[in-house]
Amino acid sequence: MTASRTGARPPLCSPSTATWVATAGHCAYDTDDDGHVLDRWVFVPGYYQGRALWGIYAAKQAFTHYDFDVYEDFDRDYAFVSVYNGLKVKLVGKGSKAEYDAYLGPKWTYNGEWRYAVLEDAGRLGDAVGGQGIAYNIKPGQKIFAFGYPAVWSGSILPKDPKVPDPRPTKGSPPSSGTVGTAEENEVVRLTNAERTKGGCKPLTPDPQLRAAAFGHSDDMAKGQPNPASVVQSWMNSPGHRNNIMNCAYTLIGVGMAENSGGTKHWTQVFAAK
Repeated sequence: MTASRTGARPPLCSPSTATWVATAGHCAYDTDDDGHVLDRWVFVPGYYQGRALWGIYAAKQAFTHYDFDVYEDFDRDYAFVSVYNGLKVKLVGKGSKAEYDAYLGPKWTYNGEWRYAVLEDAGRLGDAVGGQGIAYNIKPGQKIFAFGYPAVWSGSILPKDPKVPDPRPTKGSPPSSGTVGTAEENEVVRLTNAERTKGGCKPLTPDPQLRAAAFGHSDDMAKGQPNPASVVQSWMNSPGHRNNIMNCAYTLIGVGMAENSGGTKHWTQVFAAK
């Protein structure tokens, strides 16, 4: 599967198929632009050395989780994409310049020759390559099979501008033995406990081990909020994060904040029960 954005290298991802294509959220939503799904998105099952054995399927609609779109919460990094019927190359030919100019389908020049391709309908994706259904309330311990086409992942969506700072957090206070958190991290704990108190839950106790775990994951969680108040408010506005904060069964908390070279802060909360 590939998609593109003007001025950027297209990401390559490994989706699975049913009636829809299931893939990662960052493979469907433009996290740099932060405004829409990726352009020119196509799925090529069974791609091998430049050959589209089962056809090429263009996206019709893409759906991602609200928390991923708005807060870039990578716990919700998934997407479902519906596709049109696929297209396959029926034949490749060459003709005169006049024939080339008149042809409305795919065409190109090669070594001075005027070439064209004739396409045919590859049918529905599920009919072409099979797929798996979607089930609910499955009993624990059941086997689940997932298949990727192909088994390739780009690792990230590359920034539009190569001068954009490295998104990985580089600044902050790495956790050390006996350290609970920085002043900003402790303020997040205080504000989180204030919200819990309003809802009737007991305050959480800061835990050094959870703080270390939170700091280690601060590259893939909430980013962009400038201060503790704004990040806690954004979490409270997110149903998933709010449910975690207001879960009265939790007793421990760890908060990590790191800052990348461009000054963007990344925040993480980790909860536990003891």
